[in-house]
Amino acid sequence: MLEAHEELFYESLDGYELFPAEPSFQKQALYEKLMQEKRIANVPQVGFFRRYARWLAAACVLFVGVGTSILIFKENPPVVELVQQKDKQNSLQPIPAASSAITLADGTGLDFTDIAQEELHYNGITLSKIGQNLIKLVMEPHDLPSGLKFHEFKAPKGRSYSLLLPDGTKVQLNSGSTLKVKTDFNLHDRRCELSGEAYFAVVSEKEKPFYVQTHRCAVKVLGTEFNVKAYPSSGLTQTSLVRGKVEVHTAKQQQFIAPGEQIQVDKAGDMQKGKANFREVLAWRDGYFRFTNAHLDDILQDIISWYDIDAVVYQTHINKRFSGSILRSRSLTDVLKAMEKMADLKFEIKERRIFVSE
Repeated sequence: MLEAHEELFYESLDGYELFPAEPSFQKQALYEKLMQEKRIANVPQVGFFRRYARWLAAACVLFVGVGTSILIFKENPPVVELVQQKDKQNSLQPIPAASSAITLADGTGLDFTDIAQEELHYNGITLSKIGQNLIKLVMEPHDLPSGLKFHEFKAPKGRSYSLLLPDGTKVQLNSGSTLKVKTDFNLHDRRCELSGEAYFAVVSEKEKPFYVQTHRCAVKVLGTEFNVKAYPSSGLTQTSLVRGKVEVHTAKQQQFIAPGEQIQVDKAGDMQKGKANFREVLAWRDGYFRFTNAHLDDILQDIISWYDIDAVVYQTHINKRFSGSILRSRSLTDVLKAMEKMADLKFEIKERRIFVSE
């Protein structure tokens, strides 16, 4: 029964920023306890989880422990599990960027705020802002005399926004990500380059394949929805397929993935295919960081892509892993203080860098 309602179970916890220990026996025991005490055998399960979300969240705190943070260590390597409660926000909030950088192929720079609600016309390009976080791009595909060029769209730290491309494809850019769109996009094919993370909902055009090039691999697709995570600072590039079919290829090999699958490409260009955890993969679209048994460095790399931090400096070797959820609206100070309490770590922020020690 729990497996059938896993997503609703976690949704109820996210709503109250509660992050229970991960082992399935704890989740199953709690679920069975709730079913027995509430006597809900004849009540539709979706209704139960939504009706008793607050009670369920409170019960999880009691089941795991009491306090603002809970520490559970496991051997080889140690794993830290977290329960966090809301408290007052303080310094080092995500950057409330007022604008997003746009650089056209001829070098003209624009800000998100330069685009009026109506339209902005410039040199054969039309940009219009639809709502608060969607930019529509219309252009006549062409080759510039100097050769292949790109229009560049960047989501600065602390902001996520979406692009509606000329073919109708929608791209949502995560914080600290850049998408370059070819000036001849949709002329013979549809090509773009990604640095960072984005979710693509690609319109199907069999005669014009859609390509996403990253620093480590390329993704070819006809029409589908998928997420690509390709921050240059990361050791892995991930492509996760929601629906449709895509092909991922490097200089060494190529593979197709089916819906629900993920391919990871390492620095050497080697691929590893497995099952995608969409609750984690797409957490950024829901306003969360989510992670399961993740190494501290992987977590901090995700975090600094959102906050106004340039780098992480380790003053000692740390081999700890974490599971949990963090609202992206929380201050960095709150996040780091909670992690200090959990894992006997010390974080110090100096000159836009996080220093980590034990």
